[in-house]
Amino acid sequence: MNYPYDFPATSRDKIEVEKIRARRELEQKKATLGSSFYGPGEELEALVREYILRIVVTFATEAKNLGWGTARAREESLTLLRSLAILAPHEVGRDRSGHRIGDLTQGAFSTIRPNVQQKFENSPQWKRLEDVLLSVSDVHDGAPPKRPHVMRSDGSADNPSERGVLEPTASDKNRRGRPTLDEENNRIIAQVALRCGKDWKKRIEEVLSALDEVQAKVGESQKFIRRENACLYWSDQLNRSSSKEAAVKAVDTRVRWFTKQYPDEAAALAKLYIVRVQPAPKSSE
Repeated sequence: MNYPYDFPATSRDKIEVEKIRARRELEQKKATLGSSFYGPGEELEALVREYILRIVVTFATEAKNLGWGTARAREESLTLLRSLAILAPHEVGRDRSGHRIGDLTQGAFSTIRPNVQQKFENSPQWKRLEDVLLSVSDVHDGAPPKRPHVMRSDGSADNPSERGVLEPTASDKNRRGRPTLDEENNRIIAQVALRCGKDWKKRIEEVLSALDEVQAKVGESQKFIRRENACLYWSDQLNRSSSKEAAVKAVDTRVRWFTKQYPDEAAALAKLYIVRVQPAPKSSE
């Protein structure tokens, strides 16, 4: 799993421990389910949703203990929810016969399916999540935000008992890769490209058109913004060789950043969206 850079190692350990416990309980409950010729049913998907929300609630609780505000705690919790919704069907979503539940996400954004989101929100675990987020607001009403202990790069620390929580340096703040101004937009760009498989560069026309469909913003750098004949949309670059090359480079930068920063999610997208091109039929003479 991927965590925010300032999420302490001690908090990460708690999430990982809870993930192991939740997975063990899920496997025990799966053993009581029957198998069907038609594949897993709603019961298994419900167990997977419960597994996901249990981890997210633990994360939100840790965010509250760190003194994060409600807005950030909610945003990071929903980001984790989406990541788990992508991965969980592949990791824990198979029944005893090896059949997997359907994907919980859809589209280029890999957004959670509306019917799945509704089931999340109607569950008791979702109410627990909301209660935790409400308690975050209560904490901030009564006390200033709590700053986590950090260990600086020079070895000094606010609390020497904390280990593995580095104070971000200038290079650390940029370590997520070159795209730093709009991380969510960069994630979307990378996900759209990965949906077209490893050879997405050969399908760049389809990638650029899809980026316009999902309203991904064009970067304000390099050769294709705010200049004479600037490209305002990704697909504008299709008829300009230099702009097209710049677009490939821009998308590739974000794909490499996304793959490095979110390897699990990138691997899952590759499995979900890999496109196998069928050989062209031989013409009969």
